[in-house]
Amino acid sequence: MLAGAIAAVVGAGLGSLVTPALSLRIDIRDAVLAVTAPHLVFNALRCWSVRTSISGKIFRRFSLTSAGAVLVLIGALLVVRLSVKK
Repeated sequence: MLAGAIAAVVGAGLGSLVTPALSLRIDIRDAVLAVTAPHLVFNALRCWSVRTSISGKIFRRFSLTSAGAVLVLIGALLVVRLSVKK
């Protein structure tokens, strides 16, 4: 209830509160997946429903920024994976 109230007021917070709470009962990886999967589906459906109202210029700019963030994440994962342990 608290997470829902925070999300309603500020537009964020549900995942930030539910994930740690859920991780008290299940593995953290499963908790992240349990919170992320519904958000991914909901956001995809929301984007699909407003697709005709989305500005192409803003969408392209956002997409390029997001692609950059994904590349940074992939690089960080590679550094961790390929680093030599002493």
